[in-house]
Formats: sequence, structure tokens, C-alpha cells
Amino acid sequence: FFAPPPRFAPPRAVARGARGLPTSPLVDTMAAELHVDADTFWSRLARWHSLWSRSREQHWGGADAVCLALPKFDDEQERPTYSKSAAMSRSIVGYELSSTVMLLTKTELHVLSGEKKCALLEGVQGAAAAASCPVKLVLHRTSKGGNDVAFGELIKAAKASLRGARLGILAKELENFPGVAGNVALAFLDAVDKAGLQKVEVNVGCAAVLAEKDSGSVDHLKKAAVMSNKVMKHVFIKTMEEVFDDSSRTKTHSEMATEIDEKIEDPSKLGIKVPPGSIDSCFFPIVQSGGSESGFSLKASAQTDDNTMTEDVGICSLGAS
Repeated sequence: FFAPPPRFAPPRAVARGARGLPTSPLVDTMAAELHVDADTFWSRLARWHSLWSRSREQHWGGADAVCLALPKFDDEQERPTYSKSAAMSRSIVGYELSSTVMLLTKTELHVLSGEKKCALLEGVQGAAAAASCPVKLVLHRTSKGGNDVAFGELIKAAKASLRGARLGILAKELENFPGVAGNVALAFLDAVDKAGLQKVEVNVGCAAVLAEKDSGSVDHLKKAAVMSNKVMKHVFIKTMEEVFDDSSRTKTHSEMATEIDEKIEDPSKLGIKVPPGSIDSCFFPIVQSGGSESGFSLKASAQTDDNTMTEDVGICSLGAS
């Protein structure tokens, strides 16, 4: 089960790609409707900075600065089902930013992104909560004419942080990202190589940041679990029982998954009253049956096909956010 940070409830994405993920980042298309809660932003940024400072050698590869590269995926098939960099963005900012570089140093958080996303973050800069955080927010805007100047400013900041030798990145995750061409986040990492900074893996450190939940996150997790349970019980199990009991009734795996997804996106269909847009499906549900012939895939990367559900064993993976 997954849950968004407290007080962050982005509007529901309407269009979904082949893997059930939003076809375009919400921050790109709905910036006028979005809001970043300043108290949550600064408290979580302070916690990230504190965890990195306290366990820099043990969990962060001795990184002198930490970089989150958030690319934009034009092809939904290239987007990973799960991404720690995206999860970190959702945890700190409240939304999954794209075409963005976040660089944490000893004294600053540098964010290189487009005009709309920088404007979104400007709202937290003057907040009173900023005084309680040892990190200053510095915004850099991308340019269609090139980002060499901005890259230079970020690299200068990384080299000025602590020993200025090691830059922490999510190296394993980046192996699955598309190439550098036209992608500002990965183009920056290419510039880092040319600048001579040593890259180190920070997967364990980021996992530690995400593992620690405040009271708001715990509350959201509980609600997401309740919602997921209700959909599993009243949609998937109920439909499977009908298929088992009536052999004349047929339904494909994709039809079942679509029905489940619609119920998660619109809880009112299950008689659940929640604010519109406050619940989303973590991923397009994975429905399978007929395992005696083709076998089941229990991997998170499994996909729902168009085969007809069979009267033997049915399994479903779903999640509410």
C-alpha cells in the first residue's frame, strides 16, 4: 500500500499510459491547481538533511552532496513502475517532478526545473517554517537555449559542499532510464562526469528517508490500506465468485483490471465518501488466472493481458494511494 505525504492531495490523473501510470506529470499540466504545504516541505527537507549528515559514511557512500535526477518519460513503457527518486520527490515536495534536478548540499537544496515547477516552489521560500531548517532553497530555471550555466552553478555548489569530491546518486535506478539527449536531468549527470566528481550510490540512504513516517503519512497509509481492502473484497473477489459460479459469464483480465481501477479512482461507486481527487491507483491493477497452463508472474513488473478469466485460480495485485 502506498500513501501520499500529509496535506498533499494532487488532482487525479485522467489519462493513463499502457502501464497504468499518468501519461504526463501533474506538475507539468496542472501547476495552477497545485499547492506545496510549507510546513511539511521544510520539516521533511530538514529530516532528509539530518539523516544524510548523521550517516553520511554508513548509508550515503560518503557523499559530499546528494543528487536526485528526475527525467521526463515521453514513452510510458520506459517509465519504471517504482522509482526512489520519484518517491523522494513526492515525499519532500508532495508531487512527482519531472525534467528536474534536486541537489542537496551542506547548506542548500538546489532545484533545477521548468518555470511552472519553480513557481510552485517559490511559495515555500518565505514561509516561517523555513527558519527551522538548516538548508536554504535555491531555484534555477531551465532554458530552451541550453543549461550549461545552470549546470555549472550546481556543480560549483556540489564542489563547495564538505570535501566536494563525491556526488551521491541513485546509480542502479539510472541504469533503467532513457538516454541523455533532450533530458535535462541526465544531461546534468553527464556534465558531472566531465567535471570530475566521483559518483557514489545512495540507494540505502534514500530508503532510510522514505522508511521513516510521520503521523500524517501513517494516517494516509491506514486509509490507503482500508481502501485497497474494500476494493479487493467487493470488486475482485465478488467478480471472481460470479465467474466461478456461472460459467456462461465471461470477463477478460483487462476488463476486470479496468473495473478495479475505476472503483479506486471513484470510491463513491463503493459508497465511500472522500474528497474528489484524494485517492489514486498506485498502478494499473495486475489480474491473472489460468496459472495451471501459463504460470503466474508475481513480479511488480507483471502486466494484465486480454485473456479471458478462467475458473481455477485468480490473483490480483492492486494498491490505493
